[in-house]
Amino acid sequence: MGLAGRFFSGRSHPGSCNDRGFTLIELIVIMVILGSVLMVAIPRIPSSEAFSFGSEVRRTATLLRYIDDVSGYTKDYYRLSFYLDDELITVERSEDGENFTPPGDSKLQGIEFGGNTELVDIVLQEHGTVDDGSVSLVFNPSFGAVPFKLHLRDGAGEDILTLTYNPYSGRVKVIEGYV
Repeated sequence: MGLAGRFFSGRSHPGSCNDRGFTLIELIVIMVILGSVLMVAIPRIPSSEAFSFGSEVRRTATLLRYIDDVSGYTKDYYRLSFYLDDELITVERSEDGENFTPPGDSKLQGIEFGGNTELVDIVLQEHGTVDDGSVSLVFNPSFGAVPFKLHLRDGAGEDILTLTYNPYSGRVKVIEGYV
């Protein structure tokens, strides 16, 4: 039997060196190596809570950008209400800036944060920091809303991200930390 026959036959011949399996020491060495690799790799894998928090922040930033854009395109007014105690953001639309109703656009549905994201506060130039109750901002088709900073914290209380809105450029920035 040739060399290939020894490797692929699946049978060992009596007296050959192929009739033994892995020794206990070889198995322990393999387990130690695998354990070491996992100890290094697992902490680098983001948790589902961190992923969920990042997703909620991106979704909020996208909503703010979209409202700024659609307000200018449609010439409608949009009221964005932040319910800080209920962890909720709602959106309403108005053609005249006075009578607001829920928008028909599915992209303009509000955001209800789960347990992985907390609305900390919102900072407005004319009102300062508001950390409880509710705040409503109207996006005007001509110039957007007033500048503001929205602070969001992950459910574990470890990370805080700041969303800043600039009405002059319509940009929304996400900044790490409480800014």
